[in-house]
Amino acid sequence: MIKITHYEVYTDHGRGWQLEDRFAIEQRQDAFNLAKELELDKVKVKIIKEVFDVQDNSYQETVEYVSNLSRKNKNGGLPSSYPGIKKADEREEEEQVEEVVESTGGGSILSALIKLVALTLLCLALANVLVSLIFPVIENFIPDEQNSRPILFVIFFVIFLSIAVPLILRYVPWYVFVERRRPVAVKEKTFYDKAGELIDFYNLNDDVDPIVTPAYPEAPLEYKQYLITFLTDLLSNLKSPTATSTSFSKFGIKLIVYGGCLEMARYSGLGITEANSILYDAFRITDGDGADLEAFYEAKRTYKDNKVAVFLTGVGAYLMAHVIKGRPMPTELLNLSFSKWEKQNKTDEIVPVLSPVPEEPETPVPDDVLFDALVSIKSDLKFLDDSIPNRDEVAAQTSAEIRNIIFNLLGKYKGEDTIEADGITTIHFHKISNAVRFAVECLKDIGTYQEETNNDNLILRNCCAVTEDKPENEPNLSERLSDIFEHIYNQEIVVTKPVFEALQESGRHFDYLGEKTLNKLNINVELYKLLD
Repeated sequence: MIKITHYEVYTDHGRGWQLEDRFAIEQRQDAFNLAKELELDKVKVKIIKEVFDVQDNSYQETVEYVSNLSRKNKNGGLPSSYPGIKKADEREEEEQVEEVVESTGGGSILSALIKLVALTLLCLALANVLVSLIFPVIENFIPDEQNSRPILFVIFFVIFLSIAVPLILRYVPWYVFVERRRPVAVKEKTFYDKAGELIDFYNLNDDVDPIVTPAYPEAPLEYKQYLITFLTDLLSNLKSPTATSTSFSKFGIKLIVYGGCLEMARYSGLGITEANSILYDAFRITDGDGADLEAFYEAKRTYKDNKVAVFLTGVGAYLMAHVIKGRPMPTELLNLSFSKWEKQNKTDEIVPVLSPVPEEPETPVPDDVLFDALVSIKSDLKFLDDSIPNRDEVAAQTSAEIRNIIFNLLGKYKGEDTIEADGITTIHFHKISNAVRFAVECLKDIGTYQEETNNDNLILRNCCAVTEDKPENEPNLSERLSDIFEHIYNQEIVVTKPVFEALQESGRHFDYLGEKTLNKLNINVELYKLLD
């Protein structure tokens, strides 16, 4: 089950409980800090943990803390600027808050019953002592014992209540006797509200105008590389085979990246212009040179009433918060949210085309044939010296640029159904001529990029395989494809026999490599190397 958790702080100024603020699960300490700060003003405070289940549209509420104004407050500090960044004294405060939660709201019914019985016995004893002291006075005014007994009982009862009620209300946590978890089915409208609250919580502004807030001045390079790495992780963890093949799916990815970008900017103290510059560089990975921030913001406005679009943006911020904290990315939440987004594409009327790449007119090819082919590209990256300080940054930037080159050529040669896994990018083509021309130009552009980087410490091994499309195989996860790459060297394009036969009339030249053994599958295949 996929759950998103918030902590809500409520106060009671004598007019009933009212919501003061809402915190994400990582900001639990901030919620308790705010509660303790409000207690300084002699205000009743409670904290409720709300768990929203994305999968079945339900939520649960749990009382985490109820204030005890008699306890001296030790936590007077302001909430930290970001969850998880705690100094030593803040960690001590967290430990103190934990003790308060256990002693006042631990949920132990047994301890509450013991307190109730003990206070009741104590109040009975005190009331009995006071009545014993008053009895001589009553006896002087009412000598008749039969008449004095009802009066003594009334006095005893009043004294007992006046002592017991305040003490019991103060020291017995009555909420432990109430069911703490209340699963409630959520209607569709509530899903809208939850998504809106998520956007408000992360300060994600739907009305940002890219003209008013341009992408300059730019953010430092390390922030751009950080978001590109975030985008890379998103693409590698998405299980959807069409994540980058349709404009609608790409827009969903952009919404996630947008939320992650603004969460990173919020954490790092960057302005909206710097955030836009980071976002633009990330969109160049998905759209190439046709990346357009203004088109994204315009499309985003058209979807501002779409609950899943709003929710995706919040999910992006939620994922980035995990990455910043050094925690594993919740990929199940990512895939479930993105799946809900893609399901809308079956019913939506018109999907705006975002950042379109101008399509060049296709050059007629003699004897072009329809032949479903797969082009698989693998780039192995190594360093001569692994001790260089910016090794990871260079690797991330190089991988991003290679991916950019590949995606820039997809529209030109009608590539679709892009899949990335295990360091291999595989694209499906309906025309064999398009597949081969794509492979040739792609390796050529990657080689040009390698020359332009002029980095003697960087070694790139780029190879390509063009194979027939076999629906029963997963193209870039199959052992067959993995075995084929064992027989391909740098800057080589190798094709299988069915592809070679389909290209007989194309005029291209090949070198027969012979029959190669695929060790993992224990079969033999004939391979050909493209010469021109």
